[in-house]
Amino acid sequence: MENKFGKYISDLMLMVIESDKGSTSFDLAIGELKKLSSDISEFIKQNLSEQDSKSNTKTLLQENNNE
Repeated sequence: MENKFGKYISDLMLMVIESDKGSTSFDLAIGELKKLSSDISEFIKQNLSEQDSKSNTKTLLQENNNE
């Protein structure tokens, strides 16, 4: 299987798989994976909105130049 996630995330996922549900290591790994998921989602939203803003500005500038 191709490793798309990087060592840190893969290690956390392995810890979840190998740990007993409810154990401290399981809970810590799940918590860290949730935090990473949230951080990645926020990064994507922020950068998509910045790209949309740049695209809209470019379109408006092109429209003004055509008038």
